[in-house]
Amino acid sequence: MPNGRGPRARAGVWIGDRGGFRAAVAAARSGLVLNGQAFAVWLRGCFREEAEQRRLFLWLPVFYGAGIILYHGAEREPSLWAPAAGVVLAAIAWWRLRRAGAVAGARVAIAIGFLFAGFLAACLHTARVHAPVIKRVTIAKTTAFVVSIDQRTSGARLVLAPQTIDGLSPEQMPRRIRVSMRWRPQFAAGATISATLRLLPPPVQSEPGGYDFAREAFFLQIGAVGNLVSRPVLAKAQSPGMDAELMAWVDRGRNWLTERIITSIEGAAGGGASGIGAVAAALVTGKRGMIPESANEDLRAAGIYHIVSISGLHMVLAAGLFLWAMRAAFALFPGLALARPIKMWAALFAMAGASAYCLFSGSEVATQRSLIMTLVMLGAVVCGRAAISMRNLAIAALLVLSLDPNALLGPSFQMSFVAVAAMIAAFERRAGAPAANDIWGMSVPRQDPAKDLRADPFGRAMLLAIAMGVTTLVASIATDPYALYHFHRITPYGLLGNMLVLPLIEFVVMPAAVLGVIAAPFGLDGPVWSLMGQGIAFMMSVAQWVANLSGSVLLLPAFGPAALLLMTSAILWVTLWQTRVRWAGIGFAVAGVIMA
Repeated sequence: MPNGRGPRARAGVWIGDRGGFRAAVAAARSGLVLNGQAFAVWLRGCFREEAEQRRLFLWLPVFYGAGIILYHGAEREPSLWAPAAGVVLAAIAWWRLRRAGAVAGARVAIAIGFLFAGFLAACLHTARVHAPVIKRVTIAKTTAFVVSIDQRTSGARLVLAPQTIDGLSPEQMPRRIRVSMRWRPQFAAGATISATLRLLPPPVQSEPGGYDFAREAFFLQIGAVGNLVSRPVLAKAQSPGMDAELMAWVDRGRNWLTERIITSIEGAAGGGASGIGAVAAALVTGKRGMIPESANEDLRAAGIYHIVSISGLHMVLAAGLFLWAMRAAFALFPGLALARPIKMWAALFAMAGASAYCLFSGSEVATQRSLIMTLVMLGAVVCGRAAISMRNLAIAALLVLSLDPNALLGPSFQMSFVAVAAMIAAFERRAGAPAANDIWGMSVPRQDPAKDLRADPFGRAMLLAIAMGVTTLVASIATDPYALYHFHRITPYGLLGNMLVLPLIEFVVMPAAVLGVIAAPFGLDGPVWSLMGQGIAFMMSVAQWVANLSGSVLLLPAFGPAALLLMTSAILWVTLWQTRVRWAGIGFAVAGVIMA
């Protein structure tokens, strides 16, 4: 063909230029190798920097929790010796590798050791709380010590320590039983009653992956649930033990204060129908049984139901008030303030006050967990360290999981810890970079555009609102996967509800609550509860307004635990690392969303 453009000619060109083609392929491969080597060097540099900043410690609670999850995934009760042997062998391997200078291997041994330690802690916790559970429905006359009473809008719910149950031997009797009654009790916690009870085993989950009350009841040592068939009568008192008597004594005080708050506020603010008095009492004593269901739904739809569940928010505010008040009192004496560590003294006082608040509010699991986190933060203040840091959060997580490994599977632990981790990660600055701020692994020149705003009160208020909005948004994004997994619902307007309500809670409601508790023994608390009731009335009006907005609650289908595990991995990867390697967590998030 003309111009040599035939098939043979074109084939000759390719054949004749085969050496150049091979050279191009070799060059491309060499480039890929060089790029791969550069990426590996960069990756090693990132992890080396993370290790130098002691960020590897933050992963110890993760491995500890992984061991707890493996325990709960076992088909039968494991043997104690197996995880104990794993911990010992991991410790020996760490010691040998450390002496040999194998740093990476020693770190792997530590991680494996914490994995086995979490498994062992879960085994020991199960053995410690193991108590009898009734096998079938039983109607029997029962004599029991009243440990606690939760008043309801109609009737009450009791937690009892049984002393005799007809037809059951002492070895078969549950340690605790929980029953409901249709009448208002004419007795207080600490009484011994006799009545005919209808008891049945704690119900198991109704669907695969659903809420398993039987598992929760087991770890609370509740071996039966039911109701009273006959009216109770007082019986001869028998001591059930110091722990039950202490719980009953605290419960009497909580119920007395709950009734006092409800009576004071409903008389002053007219909040009986809307549950204003009951909501206010729940913020102080943790007793939520008197809150009408309509009010509960409004609070959930507005994304602010966490306010009436005594947990991290209440504990931090209470401890902060104790810290501020005591430090301000010390500052009134210049000689003392200038010569003594009043900040340390105030932190110790706040630790004692937070512990007393936890005890008075019922010491529920979420409250205990919040107390541990708060004590770790205040302990850091006493030791002269930063109170809010990811390392303190990791220490708190290890302590909480060691005391109650079962808490890892509950939404309260998951949502509280990921929310705090996300907020710390959003604002913390990389160590060793004084010339620049580091936001999510990206260096930003160290400037202070908010300096002028802080110069006037309006600017400070604006900065406070921005900070509150950012923290609420970050916490909401981090906790949404767990809200969807456990409750199959999200509240899109939760940011709006929290922005409108939290300043009032922090600056009016909670200070009034602390002042009311202090004034109650002197009989001077009535006006304080009235003031608190006004704040709660505004909060409930905001909750109702947000709940009535279109799309305030979105119900979504349930998804499996594998998707939640991927989302959790994404959150941990993004929050626990500081270098740019953290952005690899986006891949886990995308995979989790696709799987969900």
